[in-house]
Amino acid sequence: MEEVIDTGIGDADYIQVSQANRLGQYSYTPVLKRGYKPVLAYPVLSEQQADSVAKGLRVHPAIIAWTQRFDTTCVAAGNCLTPGKFTLEGITSKIDRERNRVADLAQWGYQLPETPIYIEIDRKPLEWYWNLAIMLVALLLGGGTELYYSRKYK
Repeated sequence: MEEVIDTGIGDADYIQVSQANRLGQYSYTPVLKRGYKPVLAYPVLSEQQADSVAKGLRVHPAIIAWTQRFDTTCVAAGNCLTPGKFTLEGITSKIDRERNRVADLAQWGYQLPETPIYIEIDRKPLEWYWNLAIMLVALLLGGGTELYYSRKYK
């Protein structure tokens, strides 16, 4: 986690970070429109940053993790996140602007950077064979259309 804070993640689409910390604070966006799922977002901290928050200091979390896969009853109970160390795993994906309420995290002493890294947790990129299948279907449709029209107009 310290390396991610120092150097960032570059242009990675999928990351797996060990020794990440969460303190249990989160922002919650309820369902705003039909078909939109609620969003739970929280800062991911290094051990040093977690200690700083415990001392009452403001920290700049480099990573904001978020998910749509959670039981919404935990919001009323206030126990959506288990504080402690965990392994962060997910894809880089921003939260929709209208559902992004991470500015609410300032009430716990977090100061968000201008461009935080948003990670959608528990989501992996498409496997290579799905990408290959999509490309082959597109190639067959494009090539078939060209072949059809070239024969039709000869």
